[in-house]
Amino acid sequence: MVTIPNDAVSRGEIEKNATLSGADLSEANLYESDLEGADLSDADLSEADLRDADLHEADLEGANLSEADLFKADLSDADLSKADLSGADLFKADLRGADLFKADLSYADLRGTDLGGADVRGAQMSSARVAQTRASHSKGEYLSESELSLMGARVRSSDE
Repeated sequence: MVTIPNDAVSRGEIEKNATLSGADLSEANLYESDLEGADLSDADLSEADLRDADLHEADLEGANLSEADLFKADLSDADLSKADLSGADLFKADLRGADLFKADLSYADLRGTDLGGADVRGAQMSSARVAQTRASHSKGEYLSESELSLMGARVRSSDE
């Protein structure tokens, strides 16, 4: 496992499209980091500060993002399949087109999150907060309009 200093990104030592597969970035300060396209598969990002981070098209397959702060993070088109996002703060995050296949979103804060076009098949969402979540065109049995509506989410129909 690779261990990266917590402030390496803020010091500009980690570049866009970096390969950090399996890296230990737990509790790292990655606020406003540009990690677009980075390979963070199987990385430990638990309790990391990723507020306003650019993770567009990042590979986070199998990553541990439990309790991470992803407030307003750009995770559009990211691969989050089988990732642990339990207890993560995804308030107002952009997850459009993200792959959340079999991801654990238990107890995550998804309020105001955009899940448009995301693949959430098999995702675990028990006790997730979903008020004002946008989920138009999302793929997956779990995110049916009636289930999200019952949990307080705003669901757009395909013709709106």
